[in-house]
Formats: sequence, structure tokens, C-alpha cells
Amino acid sequence: MTCHGHVAGHYDGTVANQREHLLTQANVAPVDENGVTVGIVGTIAFAVASIVCWIMLDRLTVNGYRDWLWICLTGTALGIVGTAYCWRRSRH
Repeated sequence: MTCHGHVAGHYDGTVANQREHLLTQANVAPVDENGVTVGIVGTIAFAVASIVCWIMLDRLTVNGYRDWLWICLTGTALGIVGTAYCWRRSRH
């Protein structure tokens, strides 16, 4: 699909109506193109937090923060699924 002769979703730095815009997109390469590295780091962080919460579960329960363990376990599980998805996508 094109709009004003440009491919939709692609910005090449030109303005269709030749007006100056206040905001422009910088030509900066992404740090992590496929998201696998970020997914691995985030999943490891949630896994470590899960272990810490499990070790301190008695103290968390007394203070009313038992949900933190489930939040960390959910973050770990979603991180595994998300990382696997990104890794599979990056291979194709």
C-alpha cells in the first residue's frame, strides 16, 4: 500500500507535503533487532526474583506480599514463551 508515493509503514526522511514537521524519526539502528537478548535477560531477572521470593515466602506472607511470588513466576513463564517466540521468529 502506498500513500503519496511512499510505502506504508516506511519513513525515508522526506515529507509528502514539503512542510517542516516538529518531530522527525532519527536514523538509529535498533539495539536488539529480534528481542531475544532482552527476553533472556528479563526472564533470568524474573527467575532470580522468583527464587528470592520463594526463599522469603514466610516473611512475604506475614507482610501481605505473597502475591509477589506469583507475579515473578508469571513473569518467568511469560518470558520463556516470549523469548521462544522471538527466537523462532528470528530464525525465519
